[in-house]
Amino acid sequence: MTIFGTPLSELTLDALQEFLGAAEDEPLLWEAKGTTLQTRAVRRAACGFANGVDPGYLLLGASATEGGWALDGVEFPDEPPVWLSKVLRGGLQPVPTFDVSPLAVDDKKDVAVVRIQPVATPPCFDRGTIFERLPGETVRVKDPMRLSELYARGDVARRNASLAADEAADTLAGDRGLPGFDPGRMRFALALAATGHPPDIGSRLFSEVFERSLTNSARDWLVPPKGTPAPFTARVSHGFTQSSRYVDAVNPQSAAGEQYWHVRAIWNGVVVVHFLHEDHYLPTGRLAEGPIRDAWNAASELLDALGGYGPTHMALRLDTALPSKVSERRQVKVARGPLEDPASDELLSSVERELRRAFGDAAYEVPDDLPAQDATED
Repeated sequence: MTIFGTPLSELTLDALQEFLGAAEDEPLLWEAKGTTLQTRAVRRAACGFANGVDPGYLLLGASATEGGWALDGVEFPDEPPVWLSKVLRGGLQPVPTFDVSPLAVDDKKDVAVVRIQPVATPPCFDRGTIFERLPGETVRVKDPMRLSELYARGDVARRNASLAADEAADTLAGDRGLPGFDPGRMRFALALAATGHPPDIGSRLFSEVFERSLTNSARDWLVPPKGTPAPFTARVSHGFTQSSRYVDAVNPQSAAGEQYWHVRAIWNGVVVVHFLHEDHYLPTGRLAEGPIRDAWNAASELLDALGGYGPTHMALRLDTALPSKVSERRQVKVARGPLEDPASDELLSSVERELRRAFGDAAYEVPDDLPAQDATED
């Protein structure tokens, strides 16, 4: 739903005209930019909304008249969503999440309604300058106290995401009631938390749509897909608690034995994946390139389905026997964040090197400012 009383995808020119006819004179959550496209003005307004706490709306192609508002439209040099993407990505940092609804006025002109989501970790900069939205205007932020407040909001969002990921990983890593649990088996819990969330996580979490997302994510990343011949067909089941939804999946197709997966999405927007293997130990390289990568991708996909946005934090808890002595076990904690992108090869390699060091192996890092050929001279 939007301030116009209808979802953005269902908005029409008539509904927009009706909204403008009853709108206040000095709006806080929307701004009309007239019938002339000025990239600087568009970025400035978007920056102001991005530093707010509620979504803001830009109306391009709407102008005030003595009798109210006119929706004359404007001729965009490209498709409105494409043009807006170039403008916003060309100057804003971080780039806020935005949606564009073009409403055709005639064959050449459109009115574009642009919804700007607040950034997860403010402040948002417009080419080095910070703007914020006030009733009726977008202004440059100069007051040191106000700048401090914006930075503090970003710090709190990052800290909360890190703590939420840590707590979820710790909780699931210690859950002895999960399917296949055996204290002698190798297992890990990987949690992913976004710094920004929509206000309606619960309505997404407990929907049939998200249940399908859980199933699809498990089958896409963790277990054999539908149609796999028996006896290799995965066993998938669903469940929920007061504050979470989960899916259990058993992969019987692994050459080294059965794999047990438990994927849980929590009301606070965190997604955590638990992996348990029949064996007592898996090599770190095989772990990072296999189950850890798969768990990370599944969690990232579900985080998007819950509406999470902004940088993410990852927490990993590994419980395994030592490779040389099965009777001894080691618990390893790994954390990453804030991260702008899902698991990359470089990121997974860094996790593998950290796990190797946890088991006493020499796994060297090469500083960015040190040539690789000089790193091993000593």
